[in-house]
Amino acid sequence: MNGGPGAPAYLFVAGGLQDAIQSPIAGWMGHVAPFAFEPEYRPAPGINRQLAGSPPILSMLALEVAVDLWLRVDQQEARRKSMALGDLFIKQVDETCRDLGVEVASPREARRRGSQVSLRHKEAYRVMRALIDRGVVGDFRAPDLLRFGFAALYTRYVDVFDAVRCLREVLTSRAWNRPRVREPPTRDVMTGQAGRSSAARLPQQPDPAGCESASSRRSASSSSTARPS
Repeated sequence: MNGGPGAPAYLFVAGGLQDAIQSPIAGWMGHVAPFAFEPEYRPAPGINRQLAGSPPILSMLALEVAVDLWLRVDQQEARRKSMALGDLFIKQVDETCRDLGVEVASPREARRRGSQVSLRHKEAYRVMRALIDRGVVGDFRAPDLLRFGFAALYTRYVDVFDAVRCLREVLTSRAWNRPRVREPPTRDVMTGQAGRSSAARLPQQPDPAGCESASSRRSASSSSTARPS
């Protein structure tokens, strides 16, 4: 949905599994009788047990804009562009970064991928932090994965070129090896799993190499379009 941090989350669960799955976040909206105010928690039947607390009304209202846009989009065209963006990213990485310790971890066949491509690098966490400093915001997944997403509605092909150019600059200059690039935390605060962390946006720093991505200079609201092109 491209809602960003704090946006509502949605689950799609097969009917036969809904009563077997327990939500890790038990909230009063997922109780079988939310207004009974019972001392013990009893999950509601079916998919309703996955509800947590009160719905985030303001976040849901904001997300309506994204839903309206998607209702006007040809889904096949959006998927076509998503695959093309991923293919272009892989091609550029192969051509410009193949000797810099990076390898493509995602399937190269577009129909086997979602709207993201993962790369493998032994210093993936620090590389991602350096990329975020330059406005290229992706994810880190332990132990060595860099994840890049391609939202078809507003990601441009030039953004892919800019991102790979920044990746090459970070790798060739070894910007990831500078002291201010932090080490990964020992435990993920969300999952408790050792050595895993998600990249987050850092304050923008002046970039002497001129490696700020085009996407970082534009807000999502100003660049969104109902026609993926």
